[in-house]
Amino acid sequence: MYERGLVITTLDKEDDQYGLVRHLPIYPGYESFDGLIPGFYLKASDRTHILNFDVEFRSKEFYMYEYHLSSIVVGSGYNKDLNLTGMTFNFLHVGVSKGNVQLAVDWLSHTIYWTDSLFRWIVAVPGEKQKLDKDYYKIIVDEYLDAPDGIALDPLKGYLFWSDNGRHPKIERSDLKGKDRRTLITKHMVSPLSMEADIFGKRIYWIDSYTHSLFSATYDGKDMRMIASVPNSVLFDLAVYKDVIYVTDIRNDNLYTFNKTTGRLASTTLTLVSPVETIYGVVVYSEYNQPLKDKDHCGDKKCEHLCISGENNATCICSEGYEKNTTTGACQESYAKFHKAIVIANATHICMLDIRWFAYTGHDVVCRYTVIGLPASTVAPVSSTPPAPTASPNELIKMFDLDISNRIVIFATADNKIYKRPVDLPIENDAKEVIIQASGEISGMAYDTYYSENLYWSESDTGSIRIVDVDTKSGKRISVENSVTLVNPRNIIILPTLRIKQLKFNVIKQIYNFYFWIRRMAWVEGNQGDASLQTMTLDGMDRRTVVSGLSEITSLVYDNEAQLFYFLSNGSLHQTALNGSEQIASLEDQTAYLLLHYKNYLAWIYIHPSFGNVWKSKDYGTDTTGAHGILGNTSPFVDMKVLDIKPFLPETASPCTHRNGGCEQICTPKYNGDIMVKVCECSIGFKLDTDKVSSRSDVVMDNFILVSDWTHNALRQIDLQTHEINSIMNRENTAYIGVYFDSNMKRIIWSEYFRSEIFSSKLDGSDQKIIGDLGNSFPYRMDKDLTTGNLYYTTTPHSSPHIGFLTPSGVNIWLKKDITEEILLDIVVHPG
Repeated sequence: MYERGLVITTLDKEDDQYGLVRHLPIYPGYESFDGLIPGFYLKASDRTHILNFDVEFRSKEFYMYEYHLSSIVVGSGYNKDLNLTGMTFNFLHVGVSKGNVQLAVDWLSHTIYWTDSLFRWIVAVPGEKQKLDKDYYKIIVDEYLDAPDGIALDPLKGYLFWSDNGRHPKIERSDLKGKDRRTLITKHMVSPLSMEADIFGKRIYWIDSYTHSLFSATYDGKDMRMIASVPNSVLFDLAVYKDVIYVTDIRNDNLYTFNKTTGRLASTTLTLVSPVETIYGVVVYSEYNQPLKDKDHCGDKKCEHLCISGENNATCICSEGYEKNTTTGACQESYAKFHKAIVIANATHICMLDIRWFAYTGHDVVCRYTVIGLPASTVAPVSSTPPAPTASPNELIKMFDLDISNRIVIFATADNKIYKRPVDLPIENDAKEVIIQASGEISGMAYDTYYSENLYWSESDTGSIRIVDVDTKSGKRISVENSVTLVNPRNIIILPTLRIKQLKFNVIKQIYNFYFWIRRMAWVEGNQGDASLQTMTLDGMDRRTVVSGLSEITSLVYDNEAQLFYFLSNGSLHQTALNGSEQIASLEDQTAYLLLHYKNYLAWIYIHPSFGNVWKSKDYGTDTTGAHGILGNTSPFVDMKVLDIKPFLPETASPCTHRNGGCEQICTPKYNGDIMVKVCECSIGFKLDTDKVSSRSDVVMDNFILVSDWTHNALRQIDLQTHEINSIMNRENTAYIGVYFDSNMKRIIWSEYFRSEIFSSKLDGSDQKIIGDLGNSFPYRMDKDLTTGNLYYTTTPHSSPHIGFLTPSGVNIWLKKDITEEILLDIVVHPG
């Protein structure tokens, strides 16, 4: 039998220790199969779970995203019988975030692409066998990504598609180098997950997991259609073959086959039983799905690192940490694995970690500077007590910051001197340059990494914040507004620039947009038991208190994208906005003492009684675990920072970050051929007003239907004449359940999820009031007797189930209450 069929990845529902890869030797929708489905599992760790899979049909190379190993695994020798005798396995890339990572293979260039929603980037890796041990990879897209999830390729056209499942979901397209970027779709989606490209029909297909639906559009984002909807499902992955599309459902353990045009469900739905296995990934194994071009452009190029397909050509590019030699064209090293890095220091060492430590802690720790004399190796010492320094104790490291643009580490020592040195110098070279001798006790330090050559530091004993130009070495004390002496200032940080828009009118009332930049710093102030978080401009003006009255703040970081502070206080993690609104999260590691933020990651170091310093990272937006690793029984770490300039560049700061870009509802950075513009948009049921920032809803007073929208927590009005959808203005995120329109009173009446009240308002959402309260019951559906004015209702099964009515005066009367075996749904009053 020929090599053909579907590859699926599964997980045993009862024994979820090992995930499997199975091969179905037919194409459902075209033929039937009755028999055993072969499978294999990876036993590379205590648990394995293969969430996504792709395969090159001709080379028989296959690629798997393994969740627990945080890795892309490559295999050779794929065959339909899954005979392991001829298969070999290797790690293609280690340090992929745990999450909904999606893979896509370019079979023309033998390049593998994937999305990473925590690092917020899209990565490409060469798949050739001779490059597997080189750790080559290229970040293709990493700007204005919130949570990239789905990915699809058309190597024949040279297109890369992806879905962004972030705050404002969208689908975008670029070429396979990440250039010529275009935003295709921004509306009518909630949670776009997996994607697939139909290279023959020139359409993209994607799953919206929240709405349980399958959608499609053209390559240009036009002609968007809902193909199918599967209620009470969790759709996860999809694959296209000829006229059908395969979709997995991890809630019901099914593989569905739909007609890709009509959405008609085939009679055959695959379910694995004895034991029951949940089907996650699906991919078509077929020569038909991977046609070749007349010319092998990448074969002719013989690229050193990566080859990227174009529609009529191919391009050689270098891996991260390398750059092309302008003369020879060869890829030459420029910081290699530490092109993006985590820099970490204790009192005796400054070391560098691969940026992928956020996802996997197996990468090397390489130390670049020490004050204790040359060690036998460049790995940080692991003895239970710090080695006695050969230099004066005054040289022990207190803290540091980074000049990221120039890759300089600036550090303060115990004798309150501030030095600088290239962060990439080998540890054998102990060169350092004095910047300044502080007059007081240095308690915090922050470098203005992009906008100046200035270093700021705080002094706890003098109550001051000072500034020095690290090149000219001229410095001064910052005069705080009203000549205030600060109380024990410490943990100073510079906030990346806030971009603020102002509107200015000219004489003919046209609106022009003007932007200005706010530069602020933040620091901790106050003694033990009365700590506060303060901010002010860099020149000492406009001082503000963010939060106060805390016992202590031990570490402070700032997320510029979300405009949130994170800090530690008494073993708890605090999250605070610039305006002081605060959330407190219990931290499972009560001895945490040092924080670090990067992209969607938050990491911390805590003390373990047996292992000493331990690193842990997590996505605090979704509570997804990152990595957990031992740093050893060295002395406590004093500081850690990320070496990556991108988050600090003004051109990479989203115009939608601050105050939603001035938009009333949705602010979206949109691309059209690599040109990014900010666009204000509206939620469903609203229209953009003439000022291009405000939203309005044109509610009609007659000939309409009211619908409670459970997906978006909104109340919609459908105009029966124009079929347009309008939204009823109400409280944000109101969870509507039942809705009724009183045509006599011209008022809306509704119930809300897990609320005992029945509400009423005018059609435009004004004059809201409570017209009844059912106490311990939750109203579900309603109808009114227009002759008496009594409002009849049913209640949900989560409360005391009964049928009753409210009188016009608000008296609640139960009609039927002995309901134990039934679930009450709708209710209708006969008009007679």
